Amino acid sequence: MTSPFAALHEARSPGASELSILPTGPFELGLRTGCRTCRLTWRAMHAISRTQLGNRSLQHVECPVQERAALLSRSYPSLRSHDLSRSDLEALASYTELFRVAAGTMIFHEATPGSWMALVVSGEVEIRKLDAAQSDRVLATIGPGNLLGEMAFLDGQTRSATAIASKDTALLVVTRSAYDEVVRVHPALVGKLLPGLIRVLILRLRRANVKLVDRQED
Repeated sequence: MTSPFAALHEARSPGASELSILPTGPFELGLRTGCRTCRLTWRAMHAISRTQLGNRSLQHVECPVQERAALLSRSYPSLRSHDLSRSDLEALASYTELFRVAAGTMIFHEATPGSWMALVVSGEVEIRKLDAAQSDRVLATIGPGNLLGEMAFLDGQTRSATAIASKDTALLVVTRSAYDEVVRVHPALVGKLLPGLIRVLILRLRRANVKLVDRQED
């Protein structure tokens, strides 16, 4: 019997980088994220973001920068330990975009470019990978307050696994071009954030090592 995850792999045409646009449906993003003024929009995203995300299933949500800054602060509490002012948060938020992903949607596919990363604001994302027997394994479940896709984004490699939204999910996304612009315009701000990001990567690596040892013992 073919698993839903394997079916997603089979349904994805060779060389395809984008998925079809989801039909519209009820999604109370304001209730899920605490953003009262955010609303779904079907206006075309700027060309760089659309190309870098490589996935039309992610619905762009029009959201003021002040609200995105509030989402950053609420969803990623460790930012408060980086001595960031309100203007710092708003500067950082101005380089992010808010996206909605419906449950069951593939967010990114294994072996595709890691040209963006995201903060999970609400919902849940499963990181999955097919094993040698073509059975899908859940490597991790990522919830609010956790980063998604940061490893491939930072090391410039392709995605090592596939991410699928297991619940309706909201993501604050930063693309490669936006990150490069932050580094150029706000180097001091990036300097404040890097230690925390490094700690996240180290923790992720330690957890992966523990899981590997557990599987070998089984």
